Amino acid sequence: MTSVILDGGKKLPWVLRIFGFNLRKRPDRSKVLASLIVKIESSISEIRDSVTKLKLRYDNLLKRAITALLRGERDKALIYANEMVEVKSMFKKLKVSEKALEQVKLRLETIESVTNVPMVLNEIAGILAATKDYVHDVMPALAYGLDSLITETRRVMSETTDVEERSVEVIHYTPEAKKLLKEIEAAAEESVSKQLPELPISLITPYRRGVEVRIKESQTGYMRKPPKGILKKQVKDIDRKVMEYIIMHGGFIDIADAALQLGVPKDEVVESLHRLKEQNKIVF
Repeated sequence: MTSVILDGGKKLPWVLRIFGFNLRKRPDRSKVLASLIVKIESSISEIRDSVTKLKLRYDNLLKRAITALLRGERDKALIYANEMVEVKSMFKKLKVSEKALEQVKLRLETIESVTNVPMVLNEIAGILAATKDYVHDVMPALAYGLDSLITETRRVMSETTDVEERSVEVIHYTPEAKKLLKEIEAAAEESVSKQLPELPISLITPYRRGVEVRIKESQTGYMRKPPKGILKKQVKDIDRKVMEYIIMHGGFIDIADAALQLGVPKDEVVESLHRLKEQNKIVF
């Protein structure tokens, strides 16, 4: 049977060409893109699960560090604090990766309205590649998952566009992709700080006589002895919670806010500060 030579060196029987048939049937673009979106959503869900676990781990380390600090075990508190730094770094990278994948998902969902589909798919692959490089040093499992998404994006690009498969085998992320990741990272800083309160290293430095406290809503004239009706055990518990508040807020205490969070009158918070000062645990 006589054949004709197509661009790229492929042969197509002349009979099929006459009737407008093509040997390679291109898959439905919408279905292929929908399948990729599902994979992206699955990865986002996995990242969020990991974020939740790391948050619980961080909170547990913070409690242990505070407990050790209140017991005077500063070396142990420092060990916990160092681990908190590592967990926080991983938490931040996960949050950045989550936001990057959300951007990828958004671009995929609106790709049908874009004329240059190959350009958008290449941009998406670039974002994934930049994110992979961002996390591979501390989170190899996540980097492996991102690599799978890059491979899937290459396949989609090859099957749904006129771009030859060999031309999408290697993805080089663009400066725009790197810039987007930097913007996401900067935006994530504030969110991470709010979700993971720091334990200031200065609070666990050896040979420090007491924590320097900055007090908001300064008040005077309160009793220096525990009010009637409050047991010694309750007083000790209040002092512990006030100290925890101070540590978790970097040496700062808002008396009204602390009273609200601890569920006690402001007078008792002030009295607790005086007791902690007398015990050389804080200075103000």
